Amino acid sequence: MLPVMQTALAGIRSSQRGLQVVANNVANVNTDGYRAQRYDSASGEVRPRHDPPPPVPEDADLPPSDVDLAEELIDLKRYELGVRASIRAIEVADNMLGRLFDIVDDRES
Repeated sequence: MLPVMQTALAGIRSSQRGLQVVANNVANVNTDGYRAQRYDSASGEVRPRHDPPPPVPEDADLPPSDVDLAEELIDLKRYELGVRASIRAIEVADNMLGRLFDIVDDRES
């Protein structure tokens, strides 16, 4: 497989993981005690989006979720654009290979 296609596929996988984190955050927007997460594509790790809050005493109520839907929407758009860019790279590589095969075929005829 061409390196450009391997790179594009890795980009799609990374964006997919980021989308999973966004979906998890949105699903827990109303879950008390939930701390929003973010995906670090450089390290491949999922980390807390914000600094962890101070510990809550056991007899206290859980704090509300810290998920900010505006932040999640921005991340969602970023991952969508990442997938689109990767797909476009695959399309260009496919087109390039097709033209290369046409040239080779014409020379052999």
